[in-house]
Amino acid sequence: ADVESDAARRASLWARQARVQSERMDDAETAFGTLLCAFQLRFADVYGAELARLAERCGRRADLMEAYGRGVAILGDVEAGLALRRRMGDWCAKADDLSGAQAHYQAVLNVVPRDEVSFAAMESILSRKADWTGLVNLLEEAISQNVYADEYRPLLVRIAQIRQTRCRDNEGAVAAWKRVLEADPRHPEALEALGALFLFTEDWAGLAEVLERRRTAIPEEERDGARTVRLAELYLDRLAAPMRAIPLLEEAVAAEAKVPWLRTLARAQSETGD
Repeated sequence: ADVESDAARRASLWARQARVQSERMDDAETAFGTLLCAFQLRFADVYGAELARLAERCGRRADLMEAYGRGVAILGDVEAGLALRRRMGDWCAKADDLSGAQAHYQAVLNVVPRDEVSFAAMESILSRKADWTGLVNLLEEAISQNVYADEYRPLLVRIAQIRQTRCRDNEGAVAAWKRVLEADPRHPEALEALGALFLFTEDWAGLAEVLERRRTAIPEEERDGARTVRLAELYLDRLAAPMRAIPLLEEAVAAEAKVPWLRTLARAQSETGD
């Protein structure tokens, strides 16, 4: 305890001396060296912001990163060591060393999977690198580790969006949007996206299921008769399922007795012998 207290006092004295050298003597180089000595006595991140400022002024970023690396090696995975890791990640990201930043933040997440600061930083880095597979893996890990507790649904939506628009992975996007629907059966964006995907891939059964979900999500008195008929025609023309089409057409006729719909109903009934 006495040794620790003595180190803290010495570090504090050096920190004050560095402040004088920087502010009154305008000697950033000497101030950096003095403050670095204070830091290396205890490897406390309390000096991080000022060290970074001085390192920028005198071009000593590499020396500062080396010192922080020694601190990480000595402190290991305790909170103080992880704080240094985060600081190193920040500096790397600021210098556009995205791979270096990613390595530091990932090291923190390996120890503390729910570290929201490092998770958010990793999201930003992977997006900047356009590493969409890596971003999907990160989001999946966040869900499995329950990083955001009950707020996992937005993560599912992001995964689906990335798979559809960034990875151009239709099969993966369909699976991802279905996971969204498992969490929220009436999720409008998921239903819209799945409808477009099924139409593009000509998965008529899948499209019919989506249209059914969208239809039943609306009170019967508010349903759009034209959409009901389009669903009926899908069953009739693409899925050869007139028995599924007839109740839909009857519903549409009852709502808005339109002649074209009556013709479609008649055609469906003729094909079933009714």
